[in-house]
Amino acid sequence: MAGPDIGYIEIKIDEIKKLECNLMVVDFSDVISIGSLGVAFLIAVYTATMQRPGGRFVLTGANALLQRVLDLTHLNRMIPQACDLTSGLAILRAEVRASSRSR
Repeated sequence: MAGPDIGYIEIKIDEIKKLECNLMVVDFSDVISIGSLGVAFLIAVYTATMQRPGGRFVLTGANALLQRVLDLTHLNRMIPQACDLTSGLAILRAEVRASSRSR
């Protein structure tokens, strides 16, 4: 997306931030390709989530093209990934359990 869609993305980022979620699974299984605006969206949502107390974030469903973008931008080193939504939710649950035990 580009041009007028930038405003739409900014609105969606603000809506997500207002949810005040500290646990986030982002499912990209229906995303065919991603450009700089999509990368900016991903970073904004990841950052907003991780800045919250107990913030956890998992990206699921990345196809080969998205995986290449994540590799090139080194986001694959920051953002935990899972192959599908079920696996992503399992990762979050495990992290929350581990975090609650360490308190």
